[in-house]
Amino acid sequence: MMIGFEVNNEEKQNNLEEVIEDYYKLYAPAIYRRCLWLLKEEEASRDAMHDVFVELLMRKNKPEIRNASSYLFRMATNICLKIIQKKSNKYETNCDELLERIACSEDIEEKTISQDLLDKLFSKVPVSSKEIAVMVYIDKMTYKEVSQEINLSVSGIKKRLNKLNTILHGLEKEYLKKD
Repeated sequence: MMIGFEVNNEEKQNNLEEVIEDYYKLYAPAIYRRCLWLLKEEEASRDAMHDVFVELLMRKNKPEIRNASSYLFRMATNICLKIIQKKSNKYETNCDELLERIACSEDIEEKTISQDLLDKLFSKVPVSSKEIAVMVYIDKMTYKEVSQEINLSVSGIKKRLNKLNTILHGLEKEYLKKD
């Protein structure tokens, strides 16, 4: 099936909207399932699925497209990947809960314990890892911003933070055994 995106008059515009409406009825459930599989969230998947058709409407001046289903699935995948990429570049507290808790502790006893844990932690890793942790957990910078600041890839930053988390969890277990 082909979709003609060249719109020269109102009749063609109405026809285009009808074609897109037909595609919505035909492909929306499958595109939603693709988005849900990629995003793992119902609301975000519904939004992404709608974004596919909105983008399709916005591309009305593009040349004809053959095999609309493949095109729509590719659009859905690309939209979902952009959403995933935005999420991974943002600071997320849920994966680094312990480090976040230490960075935000206000209780004097908790601060003392936290300081002891941090001293042990940072004695086991390079100084640059401490800088990364401060930028992410204290300064609330995104991974991308930190990457640009210290000339290290986003994946390198994530690896450093994961290593910090692993070491910290080990130290926490040691500390809890003492009590």
